[in-house]
Amino acid sequence: MRHASHLRSSSRRGSVLLVVLVVIALLALGAYSFSELMVSESHATGVFGREAQVRAAADSGVELATAVLGLPTEEGAYKNVVHDPQNFVRTIKEADGPRGRARFNLVAPNESDVTCTTIRFGLIDESSKLNLNALVAAEQKQQSRGTSLTSGSGATGGSTSTTSTGASGGATGSSGATGGSSTSSGSGATGSTSSSNSSTGSSSTDSTSGTVSASDPASRLLMIPGMTYEFADAILDFIDNDDTPRTNGCESEYYNGLSPAYSAKNSPLESLDELLLVRGVTSEYLYGEDFNRNGLLDPNENDGDASWPPDNADGALQLGWSAYLTVFGREKNTRWDGTNRININDNNLADLYDKLEEEFDATVAQFVIAYRVSSQAQAAVNQAVGGANSNGSGSTQSRGGATSSSGGTSGSGGGNTSTANLNQQFSQLQQAATAIGSAIGGGSGAVTRGGMDLSKGGGKQITSLYELIGATAQATVNGSVTTLESPWAADGGSMTTYLPSLLDTLAINNDEFTDGRINAAQARYETLLTIPGMNEALAETILGKRQGADGAPLVDTTGSRATAGWLVIEGVVDLPTMQQLDPYLTGRGGIYRVNSIGYYDEAGPFTRLEAVIDTTQSKKPPVVLFLKDLTELGRGYPQSLLLGTP
Repeated sequence: MRHASHLRSSSRRGSVLLVVLVVIALLALGAYSFSELMVSESHATGVFGREAQVRAAADSGVELATAVLGLPTEEGAYKNVVHDPQNFVRTIKEADGPRGRARFNLVAPNESDVTCTTIRFGLIDESSKLNLNALVAAEQKQQSRGTSLTSGSGATGGSTSTTSTGASGGATGSSGATGGSSTSSGSGATGSTSSSNSSTGSSSTDSTSGTVSASDPASRLLMIPGMTYEFADAILDFIDNDDTPRTNGCESEYYNGLSPAYSAKNSPLESLDELLLVRGVTSEYLYGEDFNRNGLLDPNENDGDASWPPDNADGALQLGWSAYLTVFGREKNTRWDGTNRININDNNLADLYDKLEEEFDATVAQFVIAYRVSSQAQAAVNQAVGGANSNGSGSTQSRGGATSSSGGTSGSGGGNTSTANLNQQFSQLQQAATAIGSAIGGGSGAVTRGGMDLSKGGGKQITSLYELIGATAQATVNGSVTTLESPWAADGGSMTTYLPSLLDTLAINNDEFTDGRINAAQARYETLLTIPGMNEALAETILGKRQGADGAPLVDTTGSRATAGWLVIEGVVDLPTMQQLDPYLTGRGGIYRVNSIGYYDEAGPFTRLEAVIDTTQSKKPPVVLFLKDLTELGRGYPQSLLLGTP
């Protein structure tokens, strides 16, 4: 008995040991699992913290860009925003090792590099692209003016021809009266005239010549790679405010037949991505082979079908329309400090004289007024000479206005000019001279400034401030016909000094904004070709002037490129050409795109942000119009490129 009890007691002690061992094992396993979980949580917390830091770094880049754009210098010129590695590559978190050192870069493609292999550290001026909204708005504004750009009409059944020179060379001709035919040709800024237009359903077929016309928006769009008549007309129809399709376009009737159905927007686009709603437009057209939208030719974008995205492996990056088009591109038509500019075309000449005298001096005021009034007098001469040459034939001609019309036989009725006719013309010229005197300086109750009679008002409307540079004007000053020289000399050295102030102080209208002008210092080659009057040779010259000897973007250290006038200053174009290009060029826009990348020096998490910043809103600091996270597209830029290391 005693032996059996002893065995049972020993058995119970062994089972307890087994239970203890199992419990210890379970506790150890639990502790290990807990430890692994804590390590994972710690790692996740560290990764989350690092991701939060690179996101904060990228946000800091956007804030820096906003601050830089909102703080102009005392002279009114913004800081260098084109390429400034010292300012736009920042360390925001220092550490002993590269793993903990956080930075941000403001990165932009080097638009002057046709190989798409280099970048610059700066901002993207939206005015370096063709503004679709401004393109349609300009067309609609021209249409609303009716016949303001057309010539006078001839007699019924006659013909009318219009020849334009200078800045208005692309203006369309007008037809004669009912049954008349019309022909038109142009030179200068707008090249040859094309037939358009939009809401009437006519075709932009003249663009086949490769000539850009200011009156034909489709001809400008056709300069963009991959653009066709069908795409151009469809895009314009989608934006314009009518429901009449162009020859190659479509309106809401087409889109309402789709599934799901929707209507043409018929109003300005708010984002370039809205083009994906236009008939036939896909992401391949909008973004091309640049899948990650970094503006660089990456290995996977040059390997055919080996990896995404599809490409033609031709060693060149097909960028897509997003590199050339925008829906922003605007400038504020005020001085750098927000005050109003002086409208040089003010019809109240006395008031204009007073403003100019106060801003500059009496010499400037006298010349500007004389320039406008003397042009009015020249118009009186042209009208008188035209009347002398008509001889009842219904033919008139005026040079400078570039308008001629005929209802019957031109000339002097088909006969030879006789002595009597010459005497008659001489008499009419004398009458014209009298008209000049009346237009410039005579009359009772005269309003005078600077010794000139301004009671007639009006005068020439200036289309470009470059007209005033190196010009002369004749006016009757204190009873004597006087030739006045421009106070603004036509030499590059002087222009570098006075041009920024001149263009900041004066304007040709009272519009609140100027939309759609293109920044020649940043625009790509193809975008430059959309400018009326631009040609391939000039576009190539401009691109060459924007790069240094090492191929890097050329940084303006003297301020000579603060305006588009650098093209004249550096001898790229002459003054007459600049006058023609001026309506389409700017030195700097007011809306910018920012690509901000937050990252660590050592491989790890990163954040890519894209923002659009508007500096044109009146009496407000710069506003971020939208902010988009592009992190899912990948880093986009090699670490060595961001750090500037080989």
